[in-house]
Amino acid sequence: MNIWLVNDTSHNHNWGCVATSTGLRRSLLERWPQASIHSLRRSPLPFRFIKQMRRLRERRIISCIRDTSGDLHKLSRALEKLNCTLPIEPLPDRLYLNGEGMMHRNSGHLIVLLGLLALIKRRGGWCAAVNQTIDITGRPDLESLVSSVFKSLDHVTVRDPISLRSLHDLGVHQATLVPDAAFVTPMLDDTETRERMSQLNLPPRYIALTGSSSLHRGSIPAMHRMMQAIRKVIDLPLVLLSSTKTDTALGTALKRKDPTLRMIEAPAADYRDAIAAIANAHLLVGGRFHPMIFAALAGTPIVAFEGNTWKLHGLCEMLNYDVPVLNWSSESAVIEGVIAQVHRQRDDLGQKLREHAVQLRGQVSQLTGK
Repeated sequence: MNIWLVNDTSHNHNWGCVATSTGLRRSLLERWPQASIHSLRRSPLPFRFIKQMRRLRERRIISCIRDTSGDLHKLSRALEKLNCTLPIEPLPDRLYLNGEGMMHRNSGHLIVLLGLLALIKRRGGWCAAVNQTIDITGRPDLESLVSSVFKSLDHVTVRDPISLRSLHDLGVHQATLVPDAAFVTPMLDDTETRERMSQLNLPPRYIALTGSSSLHRGSIPAMHRMMQAIRKVIDLPLVLLSSTKTDTALGTALKRKDPTLRMIEAPAADYRDAIAAIANAHLLVGGRFHPMIFAALAGTPIVAFEGNTWKLHGLCEMLNYDVPVLNWSSESAVIEGVIAQVHRQRDDLGQKLREHAVQLRGQVSQLTGK
């Protein structure tokens, strides 16, 4: 079995990316132990500062996708103009696209990935788009494009129920709901946990924090308001977990306001360190998707803030977690109220989270399809 895994993010410093790609590979090799998996990493997009040039090339890809009787060489050339180059043939037995955080209306990679799927499928390959949040509401042009490509695929899974309803509304009825591959991340045993916690040198009790994909380097007031709300409710040290440049920049700025803030950063800390820190936290507060999965598996209650898509809303729905997902612009009193609720119900919420996470963990094998 020859498999191409497109958008393999295992090389990334981002803890969630590493856990997701590790989980995808584990699921594929459990199904086909002798499989050869060829990783195709996502190349940086060109024309970072000349967006008009990028949009022009995206329009060429869109035109090729819509022209189903068109020249496949033309589509291939259009993809190459945006740094998407495929290995030489023969085609693999199966191609899996790890959609992860790429398949939404603000993603610079969405058009390229749709073009790649269309190209392989029209060449006669077996194609799957898995492990993704689909959030393209309010963009009829993207809705029709996603619908046309995804209807042609052999296997489509999404990682949250809101995305599932969205794709079904677009006529992609073969789409199924399968939890994110990070749910099969092996949890730490007691020995490894103690070793990692000793190296991290964290206080006995603390609140773990993350940023969010909806924030930017200038979102210091939003993060500071969140921290102040926590401190009004719970008198515990705050530890910011950062594996993105944005979160690190925010943390550095926040430490100037509050020198007591602790930080754990990638790559010095890997995703297993993050799992240990989250598992031992009193609560996890923030808007990063995969750390919320680590928390659920460990039974650490969460206070979720929105990301750049509806993925946190969808994750909480999947986990049957009856705590509202907060907006970063929410009033401080609202944030304090939710934190107080989770703090009061900590034990019960943590137990229920773990139970639901274990159930979802058992469903990840469905990513491979039939």
